[in-house]
Amino acid sequence: MKFFSSALLFLLANHLSAQIDPSSALFRELKSRDSLLFEIGFNTCDISQFENLVSEDFEFYHDQAGVTASKADFVAGIRDGLCKLSYRARRELVKGSLMVYPLKKNGVLYGALQMGKHRFFCLRVCLDFLFALQMAKIHPNFVTKILM
Repeated sequence: MKFFSSALLFLLANHLSAQIDPSSALFRELKSRDSLLFEIGFNTCDISQFENLVSEDFEFYHDQAGVTASKADFVAGIRDGLCKLSYRARRELVKGSLMVYPLKKNGVLYGALQMGKHRFFCLRVCLDFLFALQMAKIHPNFVTKILM
């Protein structure tokens, strides 16, 4: 058991050090595409961002809704679901939380794993001021995020 724990700790330590520097070209490229996909695509329901950025062999694994096995189904879900909600959803990446881990085989980059923390907000088109004040008591940053 002691050997297993030591081996696991060694593997985790090596894995954690594999994160690339935020100034690297790969990190900047993924951050830029994340911005296009979420700040423009998700936050404004610009479906063209999803159509342009998502690959044909795309698979999406959602913790609540399960697997979406194709680009077409994913784009349709955004267009017919997210973009037709009675409120406007918004996603915000937590500053400084983005991490990128390159994936290599025999020293050749074939992909990357991107992780980060994000917040989701539900913005109502006609916001009642009392509702905003009540939300401010629960979550102090909510009002500044809603009343942009």
